[in-house]
Amino acid sequence: MSGAAGSSQWMYASGYEAEASLKFNDDDSSALTRTPSSAGNRRTFTFSAWFKRGNVNSSGTRGMLFSAYSDASNYTYLGFDDGGGGYDRLRFYSLTSSSAVIDFESTAQFRDTSGWYHVVVAVDTTQGTSGNRVKIYVNGEQVTAWATSTEPSEDYDTFVNNNVLHSIGSYNNASSFFDGYLAEVNLVDGSALTPSSFASTGAHGIQLPKEYAGSHGTNGFYLPFKMDYEVEGFNAINWDGRSLASNDEFYVGGVGFEPDVIWTKSLDSTHDHFFFTRHNGVGHLANLRPNQTNGAGMPNHSYDFLNEFNTDGYTIRGGQYASAYIMRNNDMITWAWDMGGASAGHYLYPKTFSAVGNANISTDRYKFGSSSMHFDGDGDAFKTGWNNNFNHYRREFTIEYWINMIDTPDGTQFQQIGQSVDGSNFWRINHTSSRIEVQVEVGGNTQVNFNTSSHGTQIDTANQWYHLALCKYGSTVTLYLNGTAAGSQEFGDGDWKWLETDFYLGNKENASGWFKGYMDEVRISRIARYTGNFTVASSAFSNDKDTILLIHAEGSNDSTTLTDSSGAPANTNGSGTSYVSANDTYGQSLISYVGTSGAKTLGHGLSAAPEVILVKNKSSNQEWLMYHANNTANPETDYLRLDTTAATADNTFWNDTAPTSTVFSVSDSQPVNSGHGNEYVALAFRSVTGYSKFGGYTGDGTHDGSKTINFGFRPAWVMIKCTNDTESWWIFDSARNPANTGDDPRRIAADSNGAETTGGSTGSDWIEFTDTGIKFTGQGGGTNGGSGQTYVYLAFADTKEYSYYHDHSGNNNDWNQINLDESKVSIDTPNNTFATLSTEIKDGNITLSDGNLYGVGGNSSTGIVGGTFPPLTSGKWYFEQLITNSNDKVRAGFRKHTKAQIVDNHGFAWNSQSAASTSYSEDFGSSGDEGRSDKIDVIGHALNLDDLEMDFYKNGIKVADYDISAASAAIGYVPSFYDFSPSGADTSESYFNFGQDSSFGAEYGPAYGNTDANGEGDFVYEPPSGHLAMCTNNLTDSAVTAGEYFNTILYTGDASADRAITGVGFAPDLVWVKELNNTAHHVLVDSVRGAAGGRLSSNRTNAEDNGSGVAVGSFDSDGFTTGSSYSFINGSTPLIAFCWKANGSGSSNTNGSINTTATSANTSAGFSISTYTGTGSNATIGHGLSKAPEWIIVKRRNAAEGWATYHSGIASDAQTDFVELHSTGAASDSDTRWNDTAPTTSVFSIGTHDSVNASGSTYVSYAWHSVEGYSKIGSYIGNGSADGTFVYTGFKPAWVMIKPSSRSGHWFMANNKSSPSNVVDKVILVNDSAGEYTDPNADCKKDFLSNGFRIRTTDDNTNEDGSTYIFMAFAETQQKYSNAR
Repeated sequence: MSGAAGSSQWMYASGYEAEASLKFNDDDSSALTRTPSSAGNRRTFTFSAWFKRGNVNSSGTRGMLFSAYSDASNYTYLGFDDGGGGYDRLRFYSLTSSSAVIDFESTAQFRDTSGWYHVVVAVDTTQGTSGNRVKIYVNGEQVTAWATSTEPSEDYDTFVNNNVLHSIGSYNNASSFFDGYLAEVNLVDGSALTPSSFASTGAHGIQLPKEYAGSHGTNGFYLPFKMDYEVEGFNAINWDGRSLASNDEFYVGGVGFEPDVIWTKSLDSTHDHFFFTRHNGVGHLANLRPNQTNGAGMPNHSYDFLNEFNTDGYTIRGGQYASAYIMRNNDMITWAWDMGGASAGHYLYPKTFSAVGNANISTDRYKFGSSSMHFDGDGDAFKTGWNNNFNHYRREFTIEYWINMIDTPDGTQFQQIGQSVDGSNFWRINHTSSRIEVQVEVGGNTQVNFNTSSHGTQIDTANQWYHLALCKYGSTVTLYLNGTAAGSQEFGDGDWKWLETDFYLGNKENASGWFKGYMDEVRISRIARYTGNFTVASSAFSNDKDTILLIHAEGSNDSTTLTDSSGAPANTNGSGTSYVSANDTYGQSLISYVGTSGAKTLGHGLSAAPEVILVKNKSSNQEWLMYHANNTANPETDYLRLDTTAATADNTFWNDTAPTSTVFSVSDSQPVNSGHGNEYVALAFRSVTGYSKFGGYTGDGTHDGSKTINFGFRPAWVMIKCTNDTESWWIFDSARNPANTGDDPRRIAADSNGAETTGGSTGSDWIEFTDTGIKFTGQGGGTNGGSGQTYVYLAFADTKEYSYYHDHSGNNNDWNQINLDESKVSIDTPNNTFATLSTEIKDGNITLSDGNLYGVGGNSSTGIVGGTFPPLTSGKWYFEQLITNSNDKVRAGFRKHTKAQIVDNHGFAWNSQSAASTSYSEDFGSSGDEGRSDKIDVIGHALNLDDLEMDFYKNGIKVADYDISAASAAIGYVPSFYDFSPSGADTSESYFNFGQDSSFGAEYGPAYGNTDANGEGDFVYEPPSGHLAMCTNNLTDSAVTAGEYFNTILYTGDASADRAITGVGFAPDLVWVKELNNTAHHVLVDSVRGAAGGRLSSNRTNAEDNGSGVAVGSFDSDGFTTGSSYSFINGSTPLIAFCWKANGSGSSNTNGSINTTATSANTSAGFSISTYTGTGSNATIGHGLSKAPEWIIVKRRNAAEGWATYHSGIASDAQTDFVELHSTGAASDSDTRWNDTAPTTSVFSIGTHDSVNASGSTYVSYAWHSVEGYSKIGSYIGNGSADGTFVYTGFKPAWVMIKPSSRSGHWFMANNKSSPSNVVDKVILVNDSAGEYTDPNADCKKDFLSNGFRIRTTDDNTNEDGSTYIFMAFAETQQKYSNAR
């Protein structure tokens, strides 16, 4: 489906949804800036913003969210800075006279690139209590842990709200640029607020944007970064061009309407302007060049050309030899006007036909109306000369008409319609005997040749009307007779050869085979009107924008005048006929006419006299002439030339007559009117309040902004010409620089092929856009010279209601963009987070930028990077890739995720090389040559896990598909970019679109707007049926809600029995307690063994015991109650309790060879507790779960014995190995623990070892399996780097336990309550009685992230290079509902 991206409503607790974010790329030095005109409240204010990080700044570069900068000794900022703790710490800092007055640097590090943070800084230095002067909140919680916390003095004036440079995304618009996404940015001038003013709590505790309802104060602002894509009348778009291979197409979108006039120019190179109109059509003969006098057309077919006017833009197609002409591989600008043609159904203007032989209009027979064309079969035809209107090239089309034969068909060939250059180059539709034939010959090669005889469909009766329709749809040409398919042929990807020669009705050329009969209602369309059998029309056709020829054949008997009713209608208000498309609402019209001898008047279609008229002769090399009502005192006697710098000159081009409300005048002069039958195009404009203004002024030579021109609107486009001196026509627009301010103002000369001019001194011809017009900031003679220089201007309004740099607070505190444009507006928001490439799962020499959507690899180092989405195990998913450079192999696709942290090299991908390209499946060793993929190709990757299929698309067409049902077992699939076997300095570069940006960072033009089946995303091509964008709205809810079946609570004991420990949120069945500050044994108690069952300790092999009493008196609905042996779990010390919910006290399970005494199983949460009595013989135990457990812990209860532990991540044959919970030992082989048998969905196996099955001994087992979005059991391989291994979990962890299995080492247990922010550096040793500690050797450091965890140490205990580590993790919140941590 296509259209604007939609979103689900699952999380919008406040009813408000953020629509957009703005992407900042630090490599581009991008920022927004403004300087308030006057100071506001510098002591009291609130700054609120949502941000998602791109590349983190650990390497030593600052990244600023917001700053107010006076000079190097006086400034205030909020961002990521190093006050001694690293560049990923949040810092709020204010310097006055080189002294730090405010300095808050967090201990927390912000390195999560998979989710969104919300930060609020509330400042009120008028507070008497110093601790109330600065409050900083992250994700709704006030930050209280600071590495540095310097409070400001009372009544301190920050630089925020001062009239100094304010920046978003940089420090001083010169350094410390932010990398990532920003959304919903607010500054409230005069109030210190809390997060509740800007955020609400959604499902599962996620913080989501809320629209601020209060006043923003004088200098306050609100930036939602939204774009209004619905523009009216005029628009300017800035886009990146590229080189096109022959016949490749490139779509330029984002215009906001279907244009009738297009003016485009390469900005970075010396290259002509190009000008197109709907009346000129498309193809090689369509273009004009405003800086040249040439007539319409390209030098030859080698060059690219306009191929289509589209609903939201236009399409360019590569020429025969891929020579660049219109579009260059650099920055481009397009200015477009809506002249009313598309909306009125106009395309081109009517064709003129002449009669050949005795062809005429006859009233004897007709299908509709009262007449038809008549041909006597002896040299009769109607023809029109070659017209650019018929250019379609690879496009679909329909040719249809009615015929009525005078005689019954015999063997004579009658040609009904066609074109021919010679016997080797023609196309035709003809009939012979009773069959219809279609034939296309190109260079003597038959491209199409079929007839209707094989279908049994005949045209064999005289004096009967038959409807014929020839359609090209996709790669098939089909002929329909009376609405039924009568013949077809595949045509591949070739062109239908509309030849540059005469077009005939009644013949294909002036030769033999003349048609004998009547023909009526001829229509040629630039679309396939029919794609299957249809009911033929019962009335005459009407004109629309897809019609390029429409002949009703109405007229008086024997008339030879054939009228084309397609295109723009005739305007007969003048003495000459003009064809006009008019948009009078916006005071502009497009006019076409044919020159005749003598002066004449021509209708312009507007309701008032035009103030500007621009005329160009399309048929010969003539000047571009402009009439401007403000040119001189007598503008009707003077003219300006757009194609030169010349001053005004006198001539009678306008017949010395001013335009009226209905017509304008032209003299008998070839630039405007000619008896040679030349064709002309003209544009007419009148001023419309609030939209356009055409006027003049006298320069004064100032450059300080004191001279202004009031248009009554903020302009989007202004063109200025000095009328009494030799100066260029200078064009300024808001697409290249919204206000044309700052250090990078831009202008371009309409009369020159030169590149745009940027920057410059006050002596240059600069203007600046204001809300009401322009002011002059340069004193060049081109715009504001002194000494009485006179000027004319054309100005069009910025009709967008808002752009990303507009303030929505009502204060109009708009911002200037620096190295930003609308391509940086993204639909990735806190309400719907899209996948990106991951800074966490990145190996080798691949660098990421542009919001982590652009990957560059190479330089002799193979690299791989995965996406931020959790490994996919079900559903249908889709993403797109644009290869921007490939000197060697580059692979991308969905790759198998066989370890929790790595992307296995065996997978599926699109493989691009400079010489050839293949799509391939490495698993199956198969490949197929799908042709070269280069930088203009969009590669679609489609993963169908419901049907176990993987497909590849090239520019929207499937080129390969693979059955992945035989793929080896995988945890899931992740999108990935794999730079394969680069050599030397070769690089591989690709942009990725997971649904957030179909422009690929403007590398592929403006956004295309195709969404998935759920209305999500923004793709170049519509995703395959049922395939979804990779965003959180499309993630399914976990079957288990985090917090309902596992929770961690901190409490301080009071040394009493019968104390209720509450806040768990459910009735726990397993409680694991540990004193935090003391050396003390772990305590594990469970509801199956019961209160009397006694404690077990993970750090000891002892049998269960209760000392002098029970540890837990009862398991309660919201926690548990301490028992008489309270010292174990309620001593006078801080304690922590980890709680799991099974299913109460349980009941016997008889699935195994040993019946359990009791099994308490929570099948939803994947956790069970069982007790049983050993037999001393190999046996099985029923676990009560619906899936095979991945982690099993067994403890002998009645005697001292080790904690036997099964973990599926130990090895591929984990059932042969075991580890022990109480021990640091590596995994060992033993067939007596698990009987060398893997668990099944109903039982696990035990051998004869005393730790699991001594005869007559009692045992307890705890079993878990992973539940998507709630728990994860797996393994990872260490990399030995401080920037260590990343482990996908699909959720933000609340609790993680890690143990090296391939080497000896402790069991480490970490949680989110002890370490509420990153780095997570507090751990409990499962196998030791030591209290919780922060290890000085950093062997336990890790980050908990919104989609997993990352090891942040080189220590062997958790990250020895090449060692295997097993883990179990439980969720705080699943990724779908997670803020960044």
